[in-house]
Amino acid sequence: MNYYNLNITECPSLDEALRSKYFVGYKPNQLKAPSSFNNSRIVATLQAKFGKCGGVFIKNDPWSYYDWHTDIGRQCSINWVLKTNSRATTLFRDHTPAPEGYKSFTYKITEVNYVVGKPTILDITKEHCVINASDEERIIFSLSLDAPFNEVKEFLNVV
Repeated sequence: MNYYNLNITECPSLDEALRSKYFVGYKPNQLKAPSSFNNSRIVATLQAKFGKCGGVFIKNDPWSYYDWHTDIGRQCSINWVLKTNSRATTLFRDHTPAPEGYKSFTYKITEVNYVVGKPTILDITKEHCVINASDEERIIFSLSLDAPFNEVKEFLNVV
C-alpha cells in the first residue's frame, strides 16, 4: 500500500490556510504558503526522530492537474486534506508488464482515500498525481520527511 491513514488528532488550521497568501510552488496550478503548524507537537516529535522536516499549505486551483511524478528530496509526506470536493483525487500507479505477446504496458491505479482533517502518510517515491476536476479549490497541509515510508508509519503508530 502506498498510503496509510493515521490516528493523529492534531490538525493544521483551515482558517489559517484560507487566510494565507499563496505563491507559485511546484507548477503554475499548484500554490503553496507557509504554516504555523510547523511549530506543533507532532512536527517537533518527527523532527526529533527523523531530522529536519516541515510543511506548507498547498492549494490546487479549480480544474487543475499535477502530472504523474515522484517527489525529489523527500521519501514520504503526511498530508492533511483541509478543503476538498468530490472531484478532487490523488492517484498512485504501479507499472505492470503487459501479458505475454502484448507490446504495451498497463498500470495498477490506486486512489488515496483521504479523510478531511485527518492525516494520511504517502510513499511519494512511487508515481502519483493530483487531479482537481472541479470548480472548487482543494487545500492540504503537506509535511515533508526524508525518511522511509514504512519507518515513519511504524513510528507514528506508536506515538
